[in-house]
Amino acid sequence: MRLVWPARLLSAAFLLGLAACTAGGDRDSSGRPPGPPPVFDRIGGQAALVAVVDDFMANVGGDPRIARRFQTVDSARFKPMLVQQLCVATGGPCKYTGRPMKDVHDGLGISDAEFNAMAQDLRRAMARRDIPVDTQVAFVEALEPMRDDVVSPLRPVHSVVMAPSAQPAATRPTHTGRPAAVKKPTGKKPPATQAKVPAMKPAAKKPPADQTPQ
Repeated sequence: MRLVWPARLLSAAFLLGLAACTAGGDRDSSGRPPGPPPVFDRIGGQAALVAVVDDFMANVGGDPRIARRFQTVDSARFKPMLVQQLCVATGGPCKYTGRPMKDVHDGLGISDAEFNAMAQDLRRAMARRDIPVDTQVAFVEALEPMRDDVVSPLRPVHSVVMAPSAQPAATRPTHTGRPAAVKKPTGKKPPATQAKVPAMKPAAKKPPADQTPQ
């Protein structure tokens, strides 16, 4: 009696091994699936990204549209966080360790126009490094999902109180801490003008008793 099952098992094992080798061949040396390289690689990797960020910071600092947004920024901390963030967004092998973008920008009132200005300054930085235009466009498109987290309305300031001199008189607090009462019309009519009494005429004089009319 010949052993048939072991041969079939060997054939199945061979086919599984061949499939595994074929699947492994669909990845490059870095372990990525086949296809166009990520934007991170197309710009030149980590060193090129750091150089672009340096030029970007110089651009925004001289851009009158958004320079005020970066006047109080701690560059020593901001630049590494920005490099991490751009690396992740463009498909690089990085991990972002900063705060969520929405939390960082919430209430700052950054507008769409300011976001577009930052994107333009970023493209200027890439152009200075001779990065192809199509790669510049792909880079900026990779950042577009961040727009909703960066652009936000101004946070309302509830702690602003009007100065007493600027408050309406009807609501200005008195020394008792209560609003002063508003004077209302009393509704009383002005006193009526008294009618003048006409002066009495003097009575006609009577003739003396001893005189009789003739």
